Amino acid sequence: MKRPVLWIVTLLLFFALGVLARPLLTPTTAVAAPSQQGLLPVEFYLLMNQPGPLWLARINLTEIYLAETDLSKANLLEANLTRANLTRSVLDGARLQRANMNGVILRNAALVSADLTGANLSNSDLRDADLANANLTNATLSGADLRGADLTGATMDNINLAQARYSSSTIWPDGFDVTKTDAQLVD
Repeated sequence: MKRPVLWIVTLLLFFALGVLARPLLTPTTAVAAPSQQGLLPVEFYLLMNQPGPLWLARINLTEIYLAETDLSKANLLEANLTRANLTRSVLDGARLQRANMNGVILRNAALVSADLTGANLSNSDLRDADLANANLTNATLSGADLRGADLTGATMDNINLAQARYSSSTIWPDGFDVTKTDAQLVD
């Protein structure tokens, strides 16, 4: 008779602690886009440390700090990464179709073979990023900083490079003529 009562008391205690601790564990809005998805920092940490590719489609990660994070082969389809910091992160093979990445910082990031079809990378910082073999079909990179970026083998059909900046060290795909775009050389 004592065991069922003990289980009930234990469950009620865990429930009460969870309800009371949630406001304390939920970060402020300035830091924590995951909380906008209803995720506690602990839950987000566990999610990020799961084995295998992440499934983060349509998640709101606005202004999140994920520098030096391995997001290889992650599914970020239609994710909102506005002004996120992904400096030196690895997104090789990631699915970022139609993602909103306006103002994202991808400096020195690896996006080898990433699918960025229809992604909005306006005003993003892609300095020294590795975009080799990435699919940028229908992507918007207006105002993006591509100085030193490697776009070897990238698919760039119908790409918007209006007012994007590049340098002489930017590597373009074979056959791509950047002078026929609105991008600006700034050495």
